[in-house]
Amino acid sequence: MSDKDQERYMFIGVLDRESMQQVPYNVLDYEAIRTHIERNIGKDTYITPNEFKTPYSRTKDNVGTLKEIFIDIDDHMRGFTLQDAEVIVAQLQDHFNKEIPTPSKVIYSGRGLHFYVGITNETDIAKYELVAKKIAAVIDDYVGQYNVLGHAVLHLDKGAIGAERFIRAEGTYNPKAHTYTTRIYESDAQYSLNDLIDNFIPALQEISTGTKSATEALNEATGQIYKPYRKDYTLATWLYAALDDLKAIQSHRNDNIRLNNGVYQVGNIGTRNIMLFYFGLLCKKAYNNTLEVYESMIAFNEHYTHLLDDREVEAIYKHVIGYNYKAPRTQTIIDNLNILPEEQKPLKTLISKQEVQRRKSLRDRRYKAQKRAQRAKQKDSVRLQARSLHLAGNSYKAIAQQLNISVGTAFNYCK
Repeated sequence: MSDKDQERYMFIGVLDRESMQQVPYNVLDYEAIRTHIERNIGKDTYITPNEFKTPYSRTKDNVGTLKEIFIDIDDHMRGFTLQDAEVIVAQLQDHFNKEIPTPSKVIYSGRGLHFYVGITNETDIAKYELVAKKIAAVIDDYVGQYNVLGHAVLHLDKGAIGAERFIRAEGTYNPKAHTYTTRIYESDAQYSLNDLIDNFIPALQEISTGTKSATEALNEATGQIYKPYRKDYTLATWLYAALDDLKAIQSHRNDNIRLNNGVYQVGNIGTRNIMLFYFGLLCKKAYNNTLEVYESMIAFNEHYTHLLDDREVEAIYKHVIGYNYKAPRTQTIIDNLNILPEEQKPLKTLISKQEVQRRKSLRDRRYKAQKRAQRAKQKDSVRLQARSLHLAGNSYKAIAQQLNISVGTAFNYCK
């Protein structure tokens, strides 16, 4: 079965007082998807814009077909109205398909704008995430040019860019803004990733021409090169990977909020403060810029399902900045956040020795399986050659000499 013919799935998530309930659907099951969303239209309801290979997990490794680039621009002062959104989008239309790609739709989220850029069934996740970050920055820049509203401050949500991410479903209730999300613009525009690079991100054209891989460009753009455990695995490498891991844990626990006893309930009780502290401490070591640390901590807190109040965030920030802490050890973070073995599986570096050993064992098993498959393929090839030589009238001895096998093996292969 070709990749094109394989089934694809999307997820719908509904956040209630107990937990995030995630349900997978075949993307062609339109009626069931529509019914599920309509049944939960007054609740905190999310969908995945991109498609997944199996219905078993909403992870990056399981992403199958990339359909949309999603850009979330929020107003953190809570003063952004539907009329404000319509004014800004009307002004932006002069730039559509010129300086910025024409969005397939724009949604008023209740406290900001959700831009969707349609893409043509791509599968390269590394290129997708690089292009998404650059396109998000371009759109954010133009939104900023028209954001002259004294009562609203719009900021790009950088953490929302991810192929596997949930996004609030159109037309559903946003309890943070006490309103329903509303579509204010739509079009049939679609782009390939190379189209987006060639027309809107000229600095990355070496990717679309094939002279450089997306992964290489991403590493150069961020200065981050993720490597396995080895001598040249630097502190900076670990810091950036650990920050990504904390964001992944936060996202996972937002969907499956748990207590220390392993029972999932609302609140992230006992971990939100500690997690924000470690996030701020790692930012301090990585950025060495107090303003960037503060803004990063504010943005991180905004991604909690249940936000810490401003006084708690200020207190944690002052604690991070005011004391000369050393970079925490991996195991210390794991212990204090009680990161479970199941939670460690998708992480890059916040993993225990047991998880390191599990991954090594898995790599070893895969390597051995590949070797067995190679040997079996080679054996089948020799068997076919032996039979062909035998049909051509060669003796078993001649076949054995020609194929560098024993006479008995040549006989067995020709039976």
